[in-house]
Amino acid sequence: MTLLDSVKELFHIDISKLKSLVSITFVTNQTTNKFEIVNQEGIINTGKLTGHERKTLKRFTKEEVLRKGSILLEKKAKTVLDDITTTQNLPNNEALLTFFKGKIPPIDYEILRASLVIRAMHEAGKGVTEIKDGLVSKYGDRGRNIANLCSAGYFENLIRPLYEEMNKDRDFSQQKFLDRYDVIITQVTFAVFVSHRMSYEDLKIRVKKKMIINKQYGIDFLHLHGIGEVNIAKINRFLKELSDQLRSVPKRDEDERYINVTIFF
Repeated sequence: MTLLDSVKELFHIDISKLKSLVSITFVTNQTTNKFEIVNQEGIINTGKLTGHERKTLKRFTKEEVLRKGSILLEKKAKTVLDDITTTQNLPNNEALLTFFKGKIPPIDYEILRASLVIRAMHEAGKGVTEIKDGLVSKYGDRGRNIANLCSAGYFENLIRPLYEEMNKDRDFSQQKFLDRYDVIITQVTFAVFVSHRMSYEDLKIRVKKKMIINKQYGIDFLHLHGIGEVNIAKINRFLKELSDQLRSVPKRDEDERYINVTIFF
């Protein structure tokens, strides 16, 4: 059952003349009806729904996201839906999305699409707080983390290179990449990503600053990620210098092209 079929069934509305809905947007107590169609956009007023209808709708929308990766955001974040085609078609964004299509989970792919819009708007000097809040409201911490990684250029400078390097291995598998990819997405708050742009001195400053901040919040660990021989060498050099400040041996996940180290202090 598609989301369109679900809407027909839930609200008993004949919308067979429409080929499809472009998007589904949610509002609260802003319309007099439970459901309206405006220019092929379905507007659902959650403030008018019964408890059963809300529960049913939640299940339908979850299934739709998993099946098609549809972006279902709050009304205040509708700019994401309006701007996403234009932003996606920018050469750099189109290349990035083409690369990650089928390589990351469908929901993450849709979050990335929306995150590229947020990044473009931010770079253009436009306010993005409400739009980002809508993304986080729908997708939680994962939405926030992917948006932050996208804004910082990590999909271009860390995650894509990670895939390309891992893909050179004879025993490469999609699952191996996804395992490391998921570490990056879930640990972004407690991690330092070492790139070719980061000097050794910058690395030391950034790590020590994060260690201080983490300690203030009762967090006694930090993850260091690096790709390529130069970055791996920088991390290993720093670990030797930092050894007397660590309370235990670092936990390492590495090969000749990639390193992920967890330090405990």
